Amino acid sequence: MLVKELIQELQKFNPEQEMVFTCGIESGRSYDSCRDGDLDLDVEDLDDGEIEDILIRENEWDEDDIDEEQQEELDEFVKNFKPRVVFNISGECTDYE
Repeated sequence: MLVKELIQELQKFNPEQEMVFTCGIESGRSYDSCRDGDLDLDVEDLDDGEIEDILIRENEWDEDDIDEEQQEELDEFVKNFKPRVVFNISGECTDYE
C-alpha cells in the first residue's frame, strides 16, 4: 500500500474518531492475536549490507559465492532502493490454538 492510498482511506473517517490497533498472525498450528496495541510509524533505516541481504534472500543466492553479474545487480539494487514507511503494531498477544 502506498502512503497516498492510506491517506485516501483515512479521509473517509471522522478525524475525532478513536482508533484501535489490532493484529492477527496465523502461524501454522496457532493464531496469535494482539488487541489494543500501540502503533509506531517509521521509515526504514537500512545500511547497504541490509539492503543487499534483501535481494540475496529474494533470489536465494549463496552469500559467499556472489559472481560479478550478481554484484552488479546488488549495486544497482542498493543504488535504487527506496525506503518504505513501516507500521509496527505492538502489544500483548494471546495465543489461540
